Amino acid sequence: MNRVVNLNGNSAEALINEQRAIMDAADELLKALSQAIPHGRDYQTYETMDEFNIDREKSDQHRATVMAIGKYASETGIRLHNQQRNG
Repeated sequence: MNRVVNLNGNSAEALINEQRAIMDAADELLKALSQAIPHGRDYQTYETMDEFNIDREKSDQHRATVMAIGKYASETGIRLHNQQRNG
């Protein structure tokens, strides 16, 4: 998001708070996803570990996506903060 703090737009504080909310939500989702990482013991009745490997890869991809969202929100928040500070 390439928002620019200006007199006609939302305040820097409001924009930064939006990014903080995204970061907090990403952190909570990442915690939940991390607790739900597939474990091999839940796949032991399959003849092969193919299903486990597929689910584990999807889990890894989902966590990577959430981390990228959190990182993007953090970078955006920092940029907005710097705009505010440098006015």
